[in-house]
Amino acid sequence: MLSRRSQALAGAAAALAGVIALRAAGSLERMELAAYDAGLRSRPAAELDARVVVIDETEDDLVRFGHPLSDELLAQVIEGALALGAAAVGVDKFRDIPVPPGSERLERVLAGSKNVYWGYQFGGNGVRRIEPPRSLAATAQAGFVDVVVDPGGTARRSLLYLDDGGPPQASLPLKLALAWLAPKGISPQPDPANPELLRLGSATLPPLEPDDGGYAGVDAAGYQVLLDFRGAPESFATVTMGELLDGNVGPEQLRGRIVIIGSSAESLKDYFHTPYSAEAGDTITGADLQAHQASQLLRLALGESPRVRTLPKALELALIALCALAGTGAWLASRSGWLAVFVSSFLLFLIALWLGAARLAVWLPVVPLAGAFVLSAAISVGLRALREARERAQLMAIFSRHVAPEVARELWQRRDELGEGFASPRPLEATVLFADIHGYSTIAERLAPEALAPWLNGLIAPLAETIMAHRGVIRQYVGDAVMAVFGAPIPSTTREGREADARTALDCAREMCARFTALNEKRRAAGEPTAGLRIGIHSGPMVGCNIGSASRVEYAVVGDAVNIAARVQALSLPDGDEGERGRILISDATRALLPAGAALESLGSFALKGRKEPVEIYRAA
Repeated sequence: MLSRRSQALAGAAAALAGVIALRAAGSLERMELAAYDAGLRSRPAAELDARVVVIDETEDDLVRFGHPLSDELLAQVIEGALALGAAAVGVDKFRDIPVPPGSERLERVLAGSKNVYWGYQFGGNGVRRIEPPRSLAATAQAGFVDVVVDPGGTARRSLLYLDDGGPPQASLPLKLALAWLAPKGISPQPDPANPELLRLGSATLPPLEPDDGGYAGVDAAGYQVLLDFRGAPESFATVTMGELLDGNVGPEQLRGRIVIIGSSAESLKDYFHTPYSAEAGDTITGADLQAHQASQLLRLALGESPRVRTLPKALELALIALCALAGTGAWLASRSGWLAVFVSSFLLFLIALWLGAARLAVWLPVVPLAGAFVLSAAISVGLRALREARERAQLMAIFSRHVAPEVARELWQRRDELGEGFASPRPLEATVLFADIHGYSTIAERLAPEALAPWLNGLIAPLAETIMAHRGVIRQYVGDAVMAVFGAPIPSTTREGREADARTALDCAREMCARFTALNEKRRAAGEPTAGLRIGIHSGPMVGCNIGSASRVEYAVVGDAVNIAARVQALSLPDGDEGERGRILISDATRALLPAGAALESLGSFALKGRKEPVEIYRAA
């Protein structure tokens, strides 16, 4: 059998492999994305970027101005925003086909201002392409507004660049941010340390990889970064088209700002789910989503906030492995209450770590971390239960034949005191009791074998019951004799404990004699043979251990003290034997552990076989 440590490590390795496999298969992706969203929502409230404003086409505007808005009205809105000092204007409305009247005016407005940008749909993967206005098709004033969404329809990523085999094309939010940053001398550059990465002002923006964070093979085409949605779920500063066209918007509301023209009209269905949708219970407009992207680019370029980072794969793997290793601590939680405290404490630690990382804009993979820990802990608990079941069966197989059931249960509860495997030799001081059926050989000559066995068992069984009732351990049956130990296998480590063992052994011997006398009386009345009982008791040092092979193991106590107890029992006294009343002889070592007033008769010193020094013998009344 593997050691506990080896089993625990094997369980941790299995948990680690299981979590890695589930993650690679995408089985944890939804939970990880939900945890990422919760991490974003847990951040302290922040103000929305005042440098970005939305001009909103409301449902009321649709009723008032009609749908689609004419080129004339759009030209007026753009001119109005520029007249109020907007630094850059982005139009998040498709206009691949002119909508007269006013088409010529709109073209003049677009040609007259290089800080006006129009959105188009890049398309691909089954989505059709929608071109920008014809006058901007070959210019740098067109930017795509395609949005990538995760399973479930939630937008978490920002597309900066896309290409279809030609030059990379930039998104509308990137165009707007670059127009706002241009006067500060900030433009896209290759990162000095890695030219394949984009450097924008103070920030290097590595593109999202298919397996970054909690993603499992996500489509990372183009140049994507994670959105931080700072300030959500609040909406960006907004003015309506009607307010702007009616002259109710002042220069202070738009001057120096990025202005995005979009629509919140429900009938146009330009809405997206975000990580905040679960909390706010609603969606944001496409214009607001473009605004979040532009705002994040401004903040990153100016060093005002960190980018959302994912951990290197090697670090993620190391953390998951550490959590799986931590789960092996469940081996030590032997009680359900301790296990609950251990598991809940570690999970609370992980949650605190995850929340702290979220505040630092770090995507900590809390789901696989917690999963590896819980799975490892569950495996550890299961392996420990199986091991304990085997150990319990082993212990019960060794002791259940020798002790009362309640003693066997206590031995299991105190198994740690026996040592792992219950097999290590263990020094102890205990009291040994030998009981022998006197006159058995004579009776065996008189009775047929088929009658002798039940006759003998009728005497031995009550003796064994008496020993078990006094919590003694029956070491062995040898023909017509039985040996019991008091103070094993869990030793008595104090003088008081050893004295209690000696008293218990003497009390047991006296009850054995009383029961034996009653049995003789019944057998005499029935005309059956009767016998005598000799009991010898000695206390001293010995060694408790398991003896046998892998297929059969028995608990044994060995040592000179065991031999002395047997010799005391077998003594032949000058005045003969007590016969059917039974006799109890104890050694001076046991006498020293009994109370001073115990009813004992000194019989003098006797030379015992195999002993150089004589032993003082006492007879118990």
